[in-house]
Amino acid sequence: MKPLGERQGEERSMVDDLRGTPMLVGTLEEVIDDQRCAIVSTSLDSEYYTSILSFVDNSLLEPNCLVLFNHKVHG
Repeated sequence: MKPLGERQGEERSMVDDLRGTPMLVGTLEEVIDDQRCAIVSTSLDSEYYTSILSFVDNSLLEPNCLVLFNHKVHG
């Protein structure tokens, strides 16, 4: 397990790398796995199990909120 600061730095780097990559807006269905993963649905009637980046404030996540994720990885 990596220290939180190091993991957040890596994830921020991943986000920077993803800029310009096709993104998809989805609806949060459920947060699971000790607040680190979620099930997200899309307008295409697909559901995805995906991880939540460590710098995301989980207190702001609630069912039916809109989320942005990388379509290239999850699509």
